[in-house]
Amino acid sequence: MNQALPANNATAAMTHATTTEQIAALEIFLEYLVIVIEAEASSFTIDKLNAWIDIGIQRMIATGSASPGTIGALWAMQARVLGA
Repeated sequence: MNQALPANNATAAMTHATTTEQIAALEIFLEYLVIVIEAEASSFTIDKLNAWIDIGIQRMIATGSASPGTIGALWAMQARVLGA
């Protein structure tokens, strides 16, 4: 799903993120998981979670609301956990 960071670069992105950025990415990931479960409970899929995360990341990039390290850590987590 995510076009900006290929899966083979996910580990490198997570490695370069600070602990604070990794924690922020984990919090964002869990927020998206809760949103998808609440909004899509009867038809929850990993594809829907990936789509929500991708949309959120695009908005974070557009608004500058998260650091590049946090976004990289979130992409890495998405790739490792969801196989995105």
